[in-house]
Amino acid sequence: MGAILLSTLVALVTHQDASLAQAIVNTPPSEGEAEVGNADLDDYVKAYGVSPEEAREHWAATDIAGELQADLIKTQGDIFGGLWIEREPTFAVVIGVVAGGEKTVRAYVDKFDLAEVTRVQQVQHTLEQLQADQAAISAAADAAGIDIAAGVDQAEGQVMVFVETAEDASVLTRLQLPGTANVVQQDLPTPAVEIYGGLPPTTCTTVSTCRE
Repeated sequence: MGAILLSTLVALVTHQDASLAQAIVNTPPSEGEAEVGNADLDDYVKAYGVSPEEAREHWAATDIAGELQADLIKTQGDIFGGLWIEREPTFAVVIGVVAGGEKTVRAYVDKFDLAEVTRVQQVQHTLEQLQADQAAISAAADAAGIDIAAGVDQAEGQVMVFVETAEDASVLTRLQLPGTANVVQQDLPTPAVEIYGGLPPTTCTTVSTCRE
């Protein structure tokens, strides 16, 4: 019995996306060369209906946003509520911040030159609090002998908790779980390895603690 601590459910950059970002950003066309033939670039252009130039700009901004995220986690944990990327209907770097922290976070956005593509929105919980709630939920599940998979959904400000049976879901909902918990019955997902821009490659993520 035990808990699987998932990578963040709304990731800034997945492992696949990180490779794609580097392919797009680091391989500009030669002078006079058409913006075709790069499969990764073509796929992104088709998926989101943007030009090749816009695709390159999006991925460059995503890479910088990873560095911004790492900085905010390190220095502004008491106000930082998470950072995620929206690609539809338009590209945006979204930063969650608790009440009173907007001015501070916008100064960081300006520092990283992302103001044109960033939206700062107020959230109820810091990322640190969501992480603490995730740990508390995992401990409660362990004590109850229930297998779960849990991960922080930054965009929704909640901890997603997956269980395999209705009985397990019923037991969990009767426990005094944090209010951020969202218990869902389904097959337990497989943890994904994620790499965040500005952070070293690791199976641990910025929102969970690695456990056996």
